[in-house]
Amino acid sequence: MSAENKPELKLYYLRPGFELIEPHEVEKRQEALSSIKPEERPLFFNYTWKLSPTLAVKHGERVTFREAQNMFFIEQNTTIPVPKVYAVYSHPMPNRLDYTEDDEKTYYEHTYIFMDLLPGATVEKSWDQWDQATRLNVQNELKTYVEELRRLPGGHYIGSLNHGPVTDWLLENKADNYGPFNSEEEFNLELRKAFFKVHPEDCVVADRLDGILAAHKHKIKFTHNDLKPSNILIKDGHISGIIDWGLAGWYPDYWEYGSATRIRTSRQDWNIILDRAIGRPHCEVHMLDQLVDMLLF
Repeated sequence: MSAENKPELKLYYLRPGFELIEPHEVEKRQEALSSIKPEERPLFFNYTWKLSPTLAVKHGERVTFREAQNMFFIEQNTTIPVPKVYAVYSHPMPNRLDYTEDDEKTYYEHTYIFMDLLPGATVEKSWDQWDQATRLNVQNELKTYVEELRRLPGGHYIGSLNHGPVTDWLLENKADNYGPFNSEEEFNLELRKAFFKVHPEDCVVADRLDGILAAHKHKIKFTHNDLKPSNILIKDGHISGIIDWGLAGWYPDYWEYGSATRIRTSRQDWNIILDRAIGRPHCEVHMLDQLVDMLLF
C-alpha cells in the first residue's frame, strides 16, 4: 500500500516493544481466513479476530479506547485475568461505501485494540464437560472476582471510567442525558425518561418502576456490565480470563446481576451460576427485566 493511501492513524497507546500492525495488514489476515467455514473461523468474541496463537485484535465501529482503559484499570488494581493490551489506535472510515464524487462524505472512528489471546474455552461452550467440583470452584472464583470489582474505590458517580458517560445499551438512543450522574436519583430519573420516550402511554408501569427503584438505596460499584457465559474463559478447572470490558463502569450494585441476565444464552443453568456467584437482587432484577423488554425488544 502506498504511503498516500495509508489511513491516518490516531494512536492512543503502544506498549514498548510491540510492532504496530496497520489496518491493511489486519484486513489481509482476515481475508486469508474468509475461505474457512464460518463455524471454524477463529473469531474469539464480538468484533475480535485471532491474529496469532497469542494475539487478538478487536476492531469496529462500536469498539472504543474506553474498553482498553477499563482493561488497564482492572489489570493494575485487581487479580482478575484480563487480556494485556499492546496497542490501540483509530482511523476515520466512511459511513457508507457507495459515496459518489458529489456526495458530502461523513466518517466514523474505527478503533483497533491489540491484546493477548487468552487461553481457555468459554463457559458457554465448555460448562457441560466439567465435573461438579470444578463448576463449584469456577463459581467461587467468579464470586471472588466480582467482589474484587466491588471493592475498587471511586464509586461516587454512575457512568464509565474517569467520569465518562453511561455506555449501557439500555439507554442508547433513548436518553437525553448519558451522565455521568452524581447520584442514583439522577440516574433513575433518566431511566424513567428513557422509558417514557419509548412508551409515553404507560404511566402505571412507570410508577411501578419508580417504586422498585426507590425501594432501596444502592451502593455504586465497578461493574463489568456484560458478564455472560461467552465472556468467561475456563482452562484446567479455573477461570483463565474475563473478556469484553467495553461496557464496564460504575453502576448501582444490582446492575451486575441484571446485565448478566440480559442476554440470550443456551445455558439454562446460567441464573443458578449467577445466584451462587453474585447473589440475586430480586425486585431490582424484575424491574430491569421489564425495562429491557420494553426498551430493547
